[in-house]
Parts: sequence; C-alpha cells; structure tokens
Amino acid sequence: KYIEKEIRPTVKKIKKIGFSKLIGTAGTMINLASMVYEDKESKPFRLVSHYRLEARDLKKVHKKLLKKNLRELLKMPGLDLKRADIIVLSKEGWHRGVVGIVANKIAEEYDRPTFVWGKEGTNDIKGSCRSDGRINLVDLMRAVPEGVFVDMGGHEFSGGFSVTQDNIHTLEDALVLAHAGLPKKEKPALAYVIDTTLTVAAVNEETYRALSLLAPFGVGNLKPHFMFHQVIIVHLEMFGKEKNHLKLTITDDSEKEAQAIGFFMSSKTFPLVDLSIGKAINLVATLEKSFFRGRPELRLRIVDISL
Repeated sequence: KYIEKEIRPTVKKIKKIGFSKLIGTAGTMINLASMVYEDKESKPFRLVSHYRLEARDLKKVHKKLLKKNLRELLKMPGLDLKRADIIVLSKEGWHRGVVGIVANKIAEEYDRPTFVWGKEGTNDIKGSCRSDGRINLVDLMRAVPEGVFVDMGGHEFSGGFSVTQDNIHTLEDALVLAHAGLPKKEKPALAYVIDTTLTVAAVNEETYRALSLLAPFGVGNLKPHFMFHQVIIVHLEMFGKEKNHLKLTITDDSEKEAQAIGFFMSSKTFPLVDLSIGKAINLVATLEKSFFRGRPELRLRIVDISL
C-alpha cells in the first residue's frame, strides 16, 4: 500500500516534469521501503526494485541533459569565467530547480560567486545563487541597488532571487559593482575534510552507487573527499584545447589503475610535489562519472596532491 500510494505517484510526477529534487525524493522513499521488505521474492520487494531502477534511469537521463546544456552554455562567445570576479549565466527555458544545480556546479568548478537564472514564460525571472565561501550572498544581494530584485533570500552560501524582465539586463553589472564594494573573507588553507582512505581498487561502480545514495551534493551536503595514500603516477598529460587541464593515471599495490583529473591545474599548481612518472604521491579526490562524448567513465576529481 505504501508503494502504491507514495512511490508510484512520485515516479509518475518525475516523468512528467523531470524535477531533480523529486528524483532525489523518490530515490529516498524507494531505499527506505526496500529496508522494510526482506523477502526478495515478495511482490512488494519486486515493486521496490522496479521503481529503484526506474528512478536511477531517470536520474541518469536528467544528468546527461544537464551536462549537455551546460557545455553549450559555457561555449558562449566572449565568455571567460576564469577572469570574472562574479559569474552570471542564463539559459531560457531552464527550470528554477535546474538553475540551482548549475549554479552549484559552476561555483564549485570556478571558485567564484555564481548567479544562474532561467526564463519559463512568466513575467518575473527566477534564479539561484551560490557563494565561493569568501562573501555572504545575502549581503551581496542587499548591496545591489533597490529595485533590481523583485525578491531575494537565502543564507551565506546559497540563495534564490527573482528579477523583472526590465531589470534582468542590468543584473550582472549591479552584482559586479556590489561585489567590488564588499569585504571578502579569506578561505581556509585546507578547504576540505578527508572522509576516509580508499585504494585504487575501490574506484568502481559499487562505490559510485553507494555514494549516489547520498546525493544531491552541495552546500550542507558536500561530496565525500577521499585520500589515496602513496599512489604511483603511471601516466601524466595535459589536455583540453589550451592544454590547461591535468590528467593523471595512478596505481597502487592493488595493481588497478584509475584516472584523476584537475581542471585548470598543472604541475605548477603543486610546486612542492614532483609529478613525474613513477613517483609516489598522496592524492585527495572526489569520485565522479563523466559522460564525455556519451561514454560513461568513472574518474577521480583532484582536490589536492602532497608528498
């Protein structure tokens, strides 16, 4: 009865509107329900298993579409996020649930305060914002001249806002000026907490599926950070159009190999470490799945490297 009453309607609603938060909610309900039914041959357990797989498939589709739209957005002519003090992006048709995910990803990737908005056909344009940890978002939005925002709110690290059609074109300039006039905090030297130690052999689908149950990640629910002790560099290369991204292939006593990438990183990012083939390093990284060119690939995202 629980499954029929709670899970089935939620999955149907996800199919209808594709809203990321509902996908997470359905996954949580399904996982909780699966704990109740231990008999794998029972009808309730089979239903739970069916909807768990369905919710995961929907989540994968949602991630692929989001990444495709994000790649298109970042290819806009004249866009240089590395030089911007504050990032303001938009895409017509994006749901306000999606702009939050995009804002979080951009802020994490480029280490800048990020404002993302989408237009769904209503008069007021709604958006979401994320901080880089150096500035309070509420203070930043309050520093914008009165009348730019119709409404805004949130807390130090995350917020939401709405703007009229008339003021949306002045939003970026207003935010840049407000940002320039506010004091910035120093980020701590160690901006992460190591959750546990892993071996290279643990970089696998089973670990990734277990971590997916903790999603969505963001402010208040950060991605787990893993330490890989004394792994050996098997291969090193710089990739990307401008050769400004770092890729390492690492191994350890398990004799398994894993890819580790760092966007806008190079050997100069870690001046105290010898990133030569055959050298041993301590690597701090998060685990992610890339769908570049439609090919799923588990990889590590480099956070820090030490001796």
